[in-house]
Order: sequence, then structure tokens, then C-alpha cells
Amino acid sequence: MASGGMRREITARTNSHVSASVEPGPLFRSSVCERSTKVLVEKACCCSRLVHGSRGWDPLSKSLAGRLHGKRMKTLRTIWGVKILKGIGRGSEEVTDSQVLRDLKVLPVKVVVMLEGLRYAAQMSQRAPRMLLALLQESRDKKDGWSARLLRDLSVMQRMLPQRVGRLPFPAASPRTWEQLWTNHGPQWKQLVALLEAKLIERGSLGEPMLELCEFGVTSDEGVPSSLSQGSSLSRSQEQEEATIVLRGVWSGL
Repeated sequence: MASGGMRREITARTNSHVSASVEPGPLFRSSVCERSTKVLVEKACCCSRLVHGSRGWDPLSKSLAGRLHGKRMKTLRTIWGVKILKGIGRGSEEVTDSQVLRDLKVLPVKVVVMLEGLRYAAQMSQRAPRMLLALLQESRDKKDGWSARLLRDLSVMQRMLPQRVGRLPFPAASPRTWEQLWTNHGPQWKQLVALLEAKLIERGSLGEPMLELCEFGVTSDEGVPSSLSQGSSLSRSQEQEEATIVLRGVWSGL
């Protein structure tokens, strides 16, 4: 999506979020309702508006990601019970966004978008029309395209879940192995993404910076999944055999 198109999309998402936040506003400000309940409502009614359609987005620029982050943090701060400070020296200690996210056990919007993209990868490989796959193949050399984003996200999963997918090849080196993972093992792939989400929340609750944990400088010119690329040096049958052998050890404990 062109930069102008992404700006319009983000504007539409933020406007939708503002509208969706009005009705549950009294609940978010209530001193009776539990924070955990408020967070569930926020995820279902508000955050879902922000990330709607994000599965197919190209990597977000810092400014666009910042707009999404700012809108959601306004709601989360209401749930947390702290007002957004517009100045310093108000007589109370300023509460950072990181502290709010940590206390509410909520992931930043950019990380939510990453998880949505990982879930979408399986649907793309199995259900996307050939024309869409062809368009993605044509843009495989774009370092800021959807394929580049997918490789970065897969790299994050491999780093965060070494006991599950640490034995798999690096995503950019053997993308077809990863494609086998979500194409032939759909239910287990969903469980892996859920495990990644839980691990990120756990790490965030310990005070680790989520955005730094989820940043990986992988570019799409190193390779993309086979349904989106022109292939590699191994034959299709060789890659399938290699993938099958590697994946045998992934599912233990799931």
C-alpha cells in the first residue's frame, strides 16, 4: 500500500477507535469494575478497530505506528486510572506508557499488528487468489513490503520461542520450511502464535521493552515464503522432506 494510502487507512482506523471508545467510556472510568474486565472490553471493542485490516499492511513507519499507539494509550490510561499529563510538575509522578502496558498486561499496538500478520500468513498461503500472490511475488524485493514484514515477524517468533522453533532454519534462509509449518499444521500454528503472545506478555510484565524485543532487521531480498517467491536451490520435494524432518520435533508439548 502506498504511503498516502496507509495514512488514509490509519486515519480511518483511529477515527473508528475514537467512536468505539465513547460508549464503554463510563465503564473504563468506573472504580467498581475490575481492570482485567475493562481490558477485555477494550480489546474487543476498541483495539479491534485500530488493527482491523492490519494483517495485510506493509511495515508501519514510526509516525503512523505512533498515531495508533497514542490513540490506544489514551484509552488504556483511562482504564489504568491516570490522566495524560501535558506538562511537568503537576504534583504527582508521571506514569510512563511502558508502566501502564506492564500493569495491564497489554501489548503495544505494533506488537498486536505483528501477531495478526503471523495468523494471516497461514490464510494467505492456503486461500489467497493467485493474482494476489503474484502481486506479492512482484514486490518481493521491497524492503518495506509485506513479505519483509513477515520475515521479521517470523524471526521474532524464532527468537522468543527457541524451545519450539529454534531448530528450524532462519526464516530468510529456508522460507519453505516455515510455510510447511503453517500450511500443513494449521491448528498447531495457531497455538504457536498464542504461545508467542503469552511469552511477550510475560516478558513485558517483567519490564522488558516490547518494541525492542520485536525489532528485527530482516529484509525481503533474503527470501520469502515459496507461495510468494520464485523458489530456492533445493527442489520442491527436497524442501518438503527437509521440512517434514525438522517439524517432527516442533509439536512436542503442544
